[in-house]
Amino acid sequence: MLAQGKFMLMLTAKTEERSSILSSVFGTEKYLSLTEALKSIADENSGNAGGLLEKVRAKLSGIMDQSGAPALESSIAEGRILDPKGWKDRAADLARADARILETAVSDSERTMESSKAADAELNAAKSLEEAFVRLENDSARLRSLEERAPEIEAKSAAAGRREKAISLRPEEQAASNARTAVYEEKDRLQRISDGIVGKEAAVQRAEKVLKEAESAAEGEEALRIRAGRLDSMAGDYDRVDAASRRLEELGKKQEDEEKFAGQISAKIEEASETEKECKAIIDSGEGSAAKAAELMDALRSMDDALKILRNIRADSAELEKMEGKLSEAEEALKRKAVSRARISDECKEKEDLFYMGQAGILAGRLRPGCPCPVCGSAVHPSPAPVPEGVPDKEEVDRLRESKANADADFEKAAAERHRFAERCDDIKVRIRAQSTELKADCGLDAAEGTGAVEKQIASMESERDAVAEDFNAAHEKAEAVEKAQKDIAACRESLTDLNASQRASDQRIGDIRSELSRNREIVNGTKLDKDFATGAAAKKGAEEMRARADGLKKALADATDALNTARSNLSEDIRIRDDRKTRVEDLEKAADKAEKDFADALAHAGFSSIEEYSALLDDTVLSSLREDIEAYRSDLDTVRGAIESDNRAIAGRARPENIPQLTEAADRAKEIHDEAVKKEASVRNRMESNSKLLKEASDAFDEYEREGRRQDEIKELADVADGRMKGTQRISFEIYAQQVYMDGILEEASRRLAVMTGGRYLLRRSEGGEDNRSSHALDIYVYDSDANAVRPVSTLSGGESFMAALSLALGLSDSVAERSGGTEISTLFIDEGFGSLDGDALRQVIKVLEGIASDGGKSVGVISHVEELSDSIPMQVRVSYDKSRGSRIDIRRD
Repeated sequence: MLAQGKFMLMLTAKTEERSSILSSVFGTEKYLSLTEALKSIADENSGNAGGLLEKVRAKLSGIMDQSGAPALESSIAEGRILDPKGWKDRAADLARADARILETAVSDSERTMESSKAADAELNAAKSLEEAFVRLENDSARLRSLEERAPEIEAKSAAAGRREKAISLRPEEQAASNARTAVYEEKDRLQRISDGIVGKEAAVQRAEKVLKEAESAAEGEEALRIRAGRLDSMAGDYDRVDAASRRLEELGKKQEDEEKFAGQISAKIEEASETEKECKAIIDSGEGSAAKAAELMDALRSMDDALKILRNIRADSAELEKMEGKLSEAEEALKRKAVSRARISDECKEKEDLFYMGQAGILAGRLRPGCPCPVCGSAVHPSPAPVPEGVPDKEEVDRLRESKANADADFEKAAAERHRFAERCDDIKVRIRAQSTELKADCGLDAAEGTGAVEKQIASMESERDAVAEDFNAAHEKAEAVEKAQKDIAACRESLTDLNASQRASDQRIGDIRSELSRNREIVNGTKLDKDFATGAAAKKGAEEMRARADGLKKALADATDALNTARSNLSEDIRIRDDRKTRVEDLEKAADKAEKDFADALAHAGFSSIEEYSALLDDTVLSSLREDIEAYRSDLDTVRGAIESDNRAIAGRARPENIPQLTEAADRAKEIHDEAVKKEASVRNRMESNSKLLKEASDAFDEYEREGRRQDEIKELADVADGRMKGTQRISFEIYAQQVYMDGILEEASRRLAVMTGGRYLLRRSEGGEDNRSSHALDIYVYDSDANAVRPVSTLSGGESFMAALSLALGLSDSVAERSGGTEISTLFIDEGFGSLDGDALRQVIKVLEGIASDGGKSVGVISHVEELSDSIPMQVRVSYDKSRGSRIDIRRD
């Protein structure tokens, strides 16, 4: 849309306004941003070279001479430090002097080391001889001490020999002991055999008694066999009586069980009646307990709800107290952070002010001979401004700024922490109020304030709840007892009905049993049987047993006879063995007596007066200890004698040294002299290494300083060119230069169309700069008049000419935007007004250009105008008319 008056602004605007239009259309602000970035980099790096020069000065200040004083003070003064050859030559002279000093120090160190070694060798030889004399004295004393112990060792040797004799007699003692043990064992076996003979004599007597009894019993054998025959003939009677007797027993048991069952039924009937009475009493006493239990249950639930809320309030109150404590701590921390923040901020501001005040001196410190001053532009610097005392460098200011930023961050963090605890406290208070409201609404209670008060309220309510719970349990138990009693009454009544029926049936069965008992008693009492046997089976068994007894009596007589014979035979054999054992005991006693006599003779021969004296010497541990003492003594004696012999060889007739203190003093002095020489050598080496290192670091820093200076010059020159401040060049900024390029393209397209509209008379041209050669007129537009062959301002054009120039400029801008946007076509143009200022010829030329745009460029061109002459030239029209009665009206016309 080329709105009326808008595209005219592009023609008539000043350079600043036209620059703003081009910046918005083509985005040339990026060139301005690039310029600002270059300026910022130049400003930021402006202090780097000065810092490097200070580094050079600091390194060179550390180079010391032989006295430990700075060696290059005069070479690093203001101005002279920029002459590296001067201070490098001075450092080389110093290095050569140090090399000569080092050579002398090395020679002194080697010479004093030989002297120290010789003194140490002489001292060590004297000490070794003295140690030999001391060892001889000590070993001689030890030998005398050992020789004094000789009687003691002799006594221990004698005691050991006597103990060895005692131990050698152990075999004789063991033989005597074994012989006496054999006697005791044989006597014990003899005693056991004698005891066995006594038992066997008793066995013979018992066997004789049994034989007599068997002979007496054998006389009744025939009578048993006769009675067994009679029992066989009574077997049938026994069976009948036996069957009746068994039935009687069955019926008697059955009668007893039935009567017992009847008694149980009677007891159960009585028990059920008593239970019914008890249940009625329980029901009467527990009337209303269920309702009371329900009421108490509701009260318990209400109390539980209240306790739950109170416990929550208690927990929140405790948390609130904790949070309030943390809030107080956070507020204290915030106060401390605020104080620290203010202190650091004041210090930072003070240092920044001092830093900015001293920038002139710092800037002067970065000046180099022949390089222009960035302030005045002079390449000669006769009197550079000094740096005031106490001015901080940029690193210190940056550290303070960082500390201030850290203090601000700490303060913000502490404030956030305090805010968090405050919010937490507020949240807890809101929750406590909500819970208190709920407690009041649901339970009708007012919550106490404070953890302690709530704790007491909870304890009181818990005590009250325990009492209510106890009442509830009692009422609940009574209600359950009533419910159970009601069920038990129903069960008792049902049981009584069943029990009465069972009692009647039992009485009927007892009558039947009594009748059958009477019949079976008649059978049992009317039959004659052997009184010794109750049943036929018993009679049969009795007959068999009698026959077996008869056979047994016969066999017992034979067995008793055999047993008596065997017992008599065994007794005779044991008596023979006993007599043999008696003879062996006598022989063993003789052997034991002989062995004991031999052992006693051996004790007497060894010099022992009693067995006790002998036994007291049989401890192997004591003998081992004596032998160890004797062996250790002999070993010590040999060792001392060998040591004395070695000491005498070491001394070999030499006199004992008496000058060890003087030798020690001489060795120590020689060592001190050598240490001083070594220390001096190390000091020279360290100084030379340090000076060499510092010189290299200073040279490297100076090379970096020169590289940084060249780099800063290049960056500054580039920034000046981009900013239009470079001397000897057209002083326009990078952005204006880019806009000139865009502007030239726009004017080329605009001139092509303006030439068509004006019949080749006018072309548009850009200003080549103003009188001051600056950018204030860099985008001014002029018109070339071919009729006058002159360039004149666009303000001299008539109204119609200005419209055609502005329209051409707008169309050129459109074409340039399409081209610069990657080929994006502007397919539709709307031109609003401006045609009324054209005469007929000019109007026809303009329409011709617009038709060319529509036909050749493939664009749709819309014209908004009140000029009626245009209606004949535009094939498709949208007409807008106004009627007072009908309002605005739109008509679309096509030719």
